[in-house]
Parts: sequence; structure tokens; C-alpha cells
Amino acid sequence: MRLNNSGTVSLAGVIFLALANMSSVTAQPHRAISVPEALKGVKPSVGSCTRNDAGELKPSKFARVAAVKPDLSCAIAPGDVARQLQSPNTVLIDTRGATDFANFHINGAMNLSTAELRSKTFLRGKSLILIGNGKAEQQQYIDCKRLKSNGFRQVKVLRGGMPAWLASGQSVLGLPPNPGRLTKLTPSDLWNESRFESNLVLVEAGQEALQKQITGSVLIPDEKLQTIRSTIDKRRRQHKSAPLAAVVLVADKGADFQTLSQAIKPVPLLVYSETAEAFSRQLAQQDAVWSAQARGPKQPPRCGG
Repeated sequence: MRLNNSGTVSLAGVIFLALANMSSVTAQPHRAISVPEALKGVKPSVGSCTRNDAGELKPSKFARVAAVKPDLSCAIAPGDVARQLQSPNTVLIDTRGATDFANFHINGAMNLSTAELRSKTFLRGKSLILIGNGKAEQQQYIDCKRLKSNGFRQVKVLRGGMPAWLASGQSVLGLPPNPGRLTKLTPSDLWNESRFESNLVLVEAGQEALQKQITGSVLIPDEKLQTIRSTIDKRRRQHKSAPLAAVVLVADKGADFQTLSQAIKPVPLLVYSETAEAFSRQLAQQDAVWSAQARGPKQPPRCGG
């Protein structure tokens, strides 16, 4: 390569060097790109493609997650919790939302979700009691089981949550709402509670249309205490090895729910007093969600297409 009079490389020389470098690169044999160690063993994302033994592309599949059954042996009554609080090793974990916790809570309770609790390894040696709002307790019994398997050996669930704590006459910090508001179910709540096999759903006469929509529910002639107690006893005789988590009563707003709640303790009472039409709309919305999930997201182009 020649230099011009000023001692710099000419334009022709620059072009010649670029072409020579390109020729050198293309002349090298192809090398596969190595996978970083941190990425080895990582499964492809959903919707990606994998190779089979024949070298053909095929769509990857969803991995199934085993369902965790609730552990009702975790349940503990409010009176037992009050006695256990005398031990400095006991820690109350209030899993409700921050707003509910700020409104009222048990003195000394920590406001943590179970996901946050798992990272608090210093609490593994403590006696933990999970406290919720009395609804969807199936999830709390599942969380209790998971925490035990993750090294938290002593875990319990306050049966009935904060409504049961207040109904037992225990004190709290803050101003709790009327007990009836705490145990009142929305159509969405009722659907969720009806999915818990350990709940007993009682539907008062006159609500036959709604009772048919709730699998496993029991139609009762009235909401009188004697009727409810006898139905609870019958359920216990029929399912001796299956503990009762709560009674869900579907009845008219005129029923004396507070008296019924006190009478069937320690079994928690949840109440639905809205219309059957409201519940039917909830079912329709849920069916639409299921249908959308069944169809799945918009599929990417076929692998290899």
C-alpha cells in the first residue's frame, strides 16, 4: 500500500483494506455461538420452539404445577391465640391489605403477605399465626402448608380471621367496622367460598335457583338456629374425617346473622344476602374468563413456517 505525498493513506488504500478484511472473515469456518453458563438449563419461554431428536422444530408445552391441598390442621381458635400470645416466641402475621391493617389490627401484629414472610428467615424459629379477613381461608391453609415445607415449623391460621377475633371479645387497635360488614359476601366472594370443599353452604328456601348453581350446597327450610345446627351435625356425621372450615349462609337480609354467628361458634359464619341474579351475572363473567383462558393468547406463526 502506498502513501500519498502528505504521508497519509489514500482513499483507494482504505477501500482495499476494507475489502481484504471482509474476505478474511467470510473465509473462516462457521462457529456456533456458545451459551453463557448462567443460561444453560433455562427452559425456553412459552410459545418458543424446541428441537426433537430428528432435528425438527416443535412447540414447547406448558409445565404443570401440582396443586397444594389446604391443611386444616393449621386452624387455631381465637381463645387459643390469646393464650399463646403470653409466650414471647409467638408472632402474629396479619396478611390483610395495608388499608385494612391501618384501620384496625391486633396489637403487636406484623403486616406481611405470605410471599414477604417467606423471605424473613429469622422468623423460622418463631410460632407464627396467620390472620386474614375471614374470607378465602382456603388459601391461608394452603399458605400454612407451604410455609411448613419451607422451614417455618410452627405455623397456625386464626380460624375465621379478624371477624372471629372481634366476635370472641378480644381487643384491637383502631376502629373496626360493624361485624356484619366483615362477614358479608359479594357474589364474587360467594363463588370463591363455594369452591372450598370444607365449607358448608346453606341456602334458605326460596333461593332454589341459586342453590342449583352452587355445587354441593344444601337447601334448608329456614335460617333458624335449630335448623342450622342440625344441618351442621348431619354434615359432621357424613364427613367424619373432613373438618368443617366455615358455614356460608345464603339468606334474606332480615335474618339475625349476628345471633346465628354467636350460636354456632367456633365455626365461622359468612353471609350472602344479595340476589340470585347478581350471582348469575358473576357466573357469566367467570365463564367468559374461562373461555378466554381456554382459547389462550394469540398464537405466534407456526414453527418453521
